[in-house]
Amino acid sequence: MENIIQVRGLTFKYDQEYVFRDLTLEIEKNKFTTILGANGVGKTTLTKLLSGEYNSNRIIIDGIHLTIHNLRYIKTFTSVISDDSQLNEQNKVIDELNITYEKEGLEDLMIQITRLLGINKLLNKKIQKLNVGEKQLVLFARSLIQNPKILIIDESLDKLDEEIKEKILMFLKDMTKLRKMTVIYLTSNSNDSLYSDNIIIIGDKQIIAAGKKEQIYDNEQIFKQAKLKLPFIIELSKKLQFYNLTDKTYINAEKMVEDLWK
Repeated sequence: MENIIQVRGLTFKYDQEYVFRDLTLEIEKNKFTTILGANGVGKTTLTKLLSGEYNSNRIIIDGIHLTIHNLRYIKTFTSVISDDSQLNEQNKVIDELNITYEKEGLEDLMIQITRLLGINKLLNKKIQKLNVGEKQLVLFARSLIQNPKILIIDESLDKLDEEIKEKILMFLKDMTKLRKMTVIYLTSNSNDSLYSDNIIIIGDKQIIAAGKKEQIYDNEQIFKQAKLKLPFIIELSKKLQFYNLTDKTYINAEKMVEDLWK
């Protein structure tokens, strides 16, 4: 297992209030990692630390210390989607997306992504004419078309329609394999973690648990400690196990139904 991000003993506070104390975590390369945490535990702060917006000498990204001197280079292979991400209102959609595929061979990826997100018919429309949801999709398209080595997403998927969100999560999972991308998704929605490979749970200024998602789902107490709910399908699986209706923990609802009808 190779880690592309390492955080070692990070302590961070606003004024006199600590957000993290001696935080240590690792992000596996070319995997989809969901960082789960209840509202207010510091997910957005962690996003800003990982993106270099806040300074720290405790973060290593792809073997490089995240410092002011290295930040510009690190940004050439990382992309961040957050509430702070912005579009130029005077640009057309195509102008915003063209900014990103200067690298050779990415035009086909742009076509694929705009179709996936349903914005392929908006390419000649001005950003200022889009609604909030459409702007959010353009932000996602812009980041994905960059084909970054590392993509960090801070809660932004929660603003999207559930059907579109599911498509994006499935696409991101595929991108970790097809394009060797590392995806880091910070959210309080445990259902979204079903698409990830690994889960990290934050609470009380530190990491409560980290590991493969199947291992994390096995310990319901961890979720209670973090003031989170288990994903619905996992909770349902545990209830079925209690009544001896199955001996499996399901991640896919269709597979559960299929097995129960046998």
